[in-house]
Amino acid sequence: MGQVAYKDTKMFYTSLGLKDAKYEISLTHLSPEDEKDFWVDQQNYETLLKRRHPQGYQYYLKGKRQVYQQHKLLCDEGYAHSPLFAQKMSYYLAKGDLLPDQNVVYSSESKQ
Repeated sequence: MGQVAYKDTKMFYTSLGLKDAKYEISLTHLSPEDEKDFWVDQQNYETLLKRRHPQGYQYYLKGKRQVYQQHKLLCDEGYAHSPLFAQKMSYYLAKGDLLPDQNVVYSSESKQ
C-alpha cells in the first residue's frame, strides 16, 4: 500500500510541475507589474508546498526542470522572455542534479 501512495504522490507532483512550467513559459506578453505579481504568487505557492510536503515539492521541481531543460534546448528568438523569467528559469534548471562546481545560467538576450 505504501508503494502505491509513493507512486501516486510522485506522479501527481511531477505532473503538476510539468503543467505549471509549461504555463510559465507561455506567459510572454505580461506587463512587468503583472509578471512580478505572478512570480510572487508562484513563490508563495512553492514555499507553502515545500513546508507542507517536502517530498512533493522535490517531485514538483523535477517536473518543472524537465520542461525548462527541454525549453532551453528549443528556445529561440520566437520567445520574448524577460530578465525575470531568465532568472526563474536558471533557478529551476539549477535545482537539478548538478555537481557543486556547475552553474546554469539562462540569458534573456537573443541568440546571435
